[in-house]
Amino acid sequence: MVEMLNRMRMTLNRSLVANVVWSVLVVLVSTSFVFGQDDRGLLSSVPEANRTRLIERLNRFVEYERTREWDRFYDLLYRPEIGKTERREARKAFVDSHNDPDDPVKSLRIAFTPKIVDAAPEISDGTYLVRGCSTYDFKGKIKQLNDIILAHLVDDDWYFSSFGEVAAGDDLCKP
Repeated sequence: MVEMLNRMRMTLNRSLVANVVWSVLVVLVSTSFVFGQDDRGLLSSVPEANRTRLIERLNRFVEYERTREWDRFYDLLYRPEIGKTERREARKAFVDSHNDPDDPVKSLRIAFTPKIVDAAPEISDGTYLVRGCSTYDFKGKIKQLNDIILAHLVDDDWYFSSFGEVAAGDDLCKP
C-alpha cells in the first residue's frame, strides 16, 4: 500500500511539473508574439536602453487591439495634440466609439511582426518608423498585409500612432 501511494505521489508530482512548465511556455510565447528578445539587429536604430520597453509596449499595443481593451489601447496612443485636462474626455469618446455595438467589425489585427525599424528624425526626434507584417482575421478568413506604425519615445516611454497600410515597396509578409 505504501509503495502504491509513493507511485501515485510521483505521478502527481510529474504531472504538476509538466503543467507548470507548459504554463510558463505559454506565457513566454504569448508575450513575445510581436518581437523576440533577440531582435537586436532589427532594433539597432533604437537606443539600447529603450529597446526592451519598446518590445513590451508594442506587444501590449497589439494585444490590446486584438482583445478590444480600448481603454488600455488608448493609453498607448501618441496624442500630443490633446492636453492633460482634455485627455480623460477624449479617452472616453475613443472607448465609446470603439465599443459601438452598431459598428460591425470588418477585420481584426491578431498579430504584427516588425521587419524594419528606422529612426524618423524628419518627423521628430525620438520617432521611429516600424514597418512589418500584420495578420488580420477578416470575418474568419486570415490575411497578411504590410503595415506601418510610428513609435514615439516620450519621457523614456513609448507611444504609438495608429497602424497604416504600406502601399508600395517590399512585401514584408514574405518569410
